[in-house]
Amino acid sequence: MVRGSHEVAYVGPNQVVIRPLSDSSQRPIVIRSQTGLEIEDVRVLGRRDNNVVARTAHTLLIGDIELGLISEIPWEDRSGSEKFFFEYPVVCLIFCSGELTIVEYGQNEALGSVRTEAVNPHVVSVRVNERFSASGGDNKKLAYLLDPRTIRVIDLLSGATISMIVHDARIDWLELSEAGHKLLSRDKRGRLWLSEDEGDK
Repeated sequence: MVRGSHEVAYVGPNQVVIRPLSDSSQRPIVIRSQTGLEIEDVRVLGRRDNNVVARTAHTLLIGDIELGLISEIPWEDRSGSEKFFFEYPVVCLIFCSGELTIVEYGQNEALGSVRTEAVNPHVVSVRVNERFSASGGDNKKLAYLLDPRTIRVIDLLSGATISMIVHDARIDWLELSEAGHKLLSRDKRGRLWLSEDEGDK
């Protein structure tokens, strides 16, 4: 039993079945390491107990139980100091040792990884295909603090910097628009700032 809400059953060294107890209509989810490594630890997390994090010797398995989507990414850090955030519907944020890693559920490699000392989801904003681009392709963008006064917006598909916004005061909150073309931010003085891509002006 995990958190009183899920039953976890090992059906093999590298395979676990997780069954929600609160909703009999919800199907169990199977967590299987694609690398064949033994699953050492399983945790059910998130505000609604809807996310799972499992660990092997060299990978992390992260998923959304309701969607039935699991990702397995290479992970060598053994300190257990990771902080996981599940506020977004299709991605998980992992803060560890000054690095932010974004994992898209169902994908077996990280969507992106950046260096930042700000371990705070309020100064990170991720948009993944919430509104598709005009070209019809994927639209995956990240805004985060490069330092306390500088916001960097990047394209997660190419890794290219879209914009750098420098403020004269510390930033304590930011949010990208659905399409990722506009950025709203607030500084410690309580001022709101609206920035947009040069191509949208």
